Amino acid sequence: MTIERRILVGRDVYASDDLKVGVIIGVSPDAEFIIVARSSSSDLLVPMDEMHEVGGRIEIGRSTAFLKRAPEADPEHLTLDDRKRLEEFYRAA
Repeated sequence: MTIERRILVGRDVYASDDLKVGVIIGVSPDAEFIIVARSSSSDLLVPMDEMHEVGGRIEIGRSTAFLKRAPEADPEHLTLDDRKRLEEFYRAA
């Protein structure tokens, strides 16, 4: 599926507990991760398959507490180690 960046960028993202996580600011160069800007910490990388549109809004099927523990990674320079840590983190839950 082709990612329409202009459709995603600027949209609010919510966690499963109905709290706003942040705003989508981009998609990783390989289009595997959504980049979410958070006001309280570094940008969050979320695998594309974790994102769902529900009732017209973008949601991640994870709690805010879970997402606060997400590993940090530079979306413009994702290494194999970064990808492995992110995949293990989201798969573990």
